[in-house]
Amino acid sequence: MTHFKVIGTIWLAFCLVAAVAYAPPLWSLATDHKFGIVTSVFPASFWIIELSIETFLLFGIFVGFGLLRARRWAAISCRIAALLTLLYFLSLFFLEDSELGPAMYAAIFSGIALTGYSLLVVWRLKPYEHAA
Repeated sequence: MTHFKVIGTIWLAFCLVAAVAYAPPLWSLATDHKFGIVTSVFPASFWIIELSIETFLLFGIFVGFGLLRARRWAAISCRIAALLTLLYFLSLFFLEDSELGPAMYAAIFSGIALTGYSLLVVWRLKPYEHAA
């Protein structure tokens, strides 16, 4: 149960901070009259990717709350989110050029460690079976 609370807190904190930091620039860009969503400056794929990122962050907040309460749906959702995040960080590590700074490598390895720990916890421990 403690491990679920730890990863729930981490997912909640990281996704909440990222969503709060990411939303205002995206909103100001979308409502800009010169470069906004109704103009053809940015293609539709740009807006789909940006809104998908924000949706994933909101999904992470939702999963974090569920993990804090040790819900079965949150564990299943965390498996999916952690697998997607692990693939993202591994692709950053293997596909990016070698000119990344040490801060970027630290972020990549931290992300790999977080997703690995999350996957270990949600696949090995099942406190929601005992809570019922």
